[in-house]
Amino acid sequence: MAMRLTMIAAAFAVTSTAGAAKEAVRVPPPQEPIEVASAMTQNQVMAAENIQIEVSGGGVVLWSGSLRMGGTYGSASYSQSKNEFADGCAANPENSNRSVSQNLNVGISRQDWQRKPDSFNVTFNWTRPMRGCNDQGTDTLGMNRLVIVPRGQRVRVEGEAGIVITITRPRP
Repeated sequence: MAMRLTMIAAAFAVTSTAGAAKEAVRVPPPQEPIEVASAMTQNQVMAAENIQIEVSGGGVVLWSGSLRMGGTYGSASYSQSKNEFADGCAANPENSNRSVSQNLNVGISRQDWQRKPDSFNVTFNWTRPMRGCNDQGTDTLGMNRLVIVPRGQRVRVEGEAGIVITITRPRP
């Protein structure tokens, strides 16, 4: 998008150093408007788009879905939480009467949208119960990455412990 700027003529008074009479000088306007190409301005809004995200860990899909983003500083997120009574533990009856919880959070936000419209910050956190029935507590995996995802492309981000996030943007 180009913005047209028109210069307006201005009058300037010039005084000689000898104290002579003041003389007004007129600066004529340019013959044609000056065209200035611009990047996105603060008044423009990024079009809404559905970003496909899939999160997997250990070869199992933990979450897959679409997050809708829009606006200049757009962001979107998904969260799920599960709290339930734990399975019995024959090896340790004292740990049989307990609850376990699991939480998953995925987020995506624009970064530097005016100069780099394909730049996104992706966050992921997964808290799950420890695996053994003798263990109490949780394990947490997470990542926070800056990624470049051009329109119509798919990007795969690999993290610790086999976590993989795949981000797909639609074509324009």
